[in-house]
Amino acid sequence: MITQSIYDSLQSIFTVALASAFTDLVTPQAKLQPVADKMAKFGDYNCVSSMDISKIYKEKGENKNPREIAQKIIDNIPSNDIILSTNIGNFIINIW
Repeated sequence: MITQSIYDSLQSIFTVALASAFTDLVTPQAKLQPVADKMAKFGDYNCVSSMDISKIYKEKGENKNPREIAQKIIDNIPSNDIILSTNIGNFIINIW
């Protein structure tokens, strides 16, 4: 049996959330970063895709707030059993 790493699973979950949240765009694969142990108050991983989405909209002549984009991503996270919680720090989604 082949199992995905937590990183790969989170990347899949957030890529689905991006595609669901922004059906009017060809959305990129979600960008995630592990959080250093000394920065654990910011989660285990961060999703930094909201800036990429904001840039895509800007290229289309639309200004979208990265924080609102981050919230829309969170609102579209599919049901899963690995994410305990999320919150937004500036435009980055913190994931536990």
